Amino acid sequence: MSPSCKIHDCQLGKRYTNILHISSFSYQQAFASGLGSLRRRWQRTVLGLCVLDGEFVPTLKFTLYWATILAMDQRYCIPEMFETARYRLRRANPSDALAIFESYATDPTVTRYIGWRPHSEPCDTEDFLEEASAEWETGKGFPSVVFPQSEPDHLIGMFHPHVFGHKVTYGYVLAKKAWGNGCATEVMTWLVDHALEHPAIYRAEAFCDIENRGSARVMEKAGMIREGLLRRFFIHPNISEAPRDCLMYAKVK
Repeated sequence: MSPSCKIHDCQLGKRYTNILHISSFSYQQAFASGLGSLRRRWQRTVLGLCVLDGEFVPTLKFTLYWATILAMDQRYCIPEMFETARYRLRRANPSDALAIFESYATDPTVTRYIGWRPHSEPCDTEDFLEEASAEWETGKGFPSVVFPQSEPDHLIGMFHPHVFGHKVTYGYVLAKKAWGNGCATEVMTWLVDHALEHPAIYRAEAFCDIENRGSARVMEKAGMIREGLLRRFFIHPNISEAPRDCLMYAKVK
């Protein structure tokens, strides 16, 4: 149903009030309907009544509903723990260092198209995780480690969304033994869909080296469209010290 939001000024005894009429609508529609202005007006109300789907609801009873609408003003983030059909992901933290070091951080094949060189000591991984995990606090990024649901203690990789205003950019890495099982496609599809459901996010994007055909296929399967070739865009130090050409993929709403 299309959103319908109207305010009627009323006089109840000696008290001034607004009666807010709202028909059924989704949260996304509510956000797009300009409820920010309604919120400011509602805050000036001394006594409030709400008409929700044709029924009067006292202001206090309306609080939970209204809080949900206001939550759409919040910045985008992902859950600290979530599951897809076959995988479980949770917030990465420094205690994951040894598992990551042993799983994939030292493998030159895995890190070929990554922006950092293979780690030589566990402390390299610890330093990386200290910096990466701090992004959760600032809202800049949400590095998450991934485990098969069939092997809940077996860390196989990391997915790392970064938030830049109205868009989310993704990077990921998987241990070689996890390749070819559809993990990257399954998790990336979940992440992209989750981001674009948020009213403040309009674009989900990722890029890969021009020779990284595997990642290109993952992005296509996750619903992203190839937008073009970015010349001399990113340094992959395990291939060359010179910036490399990359392919940009994105899904928008």
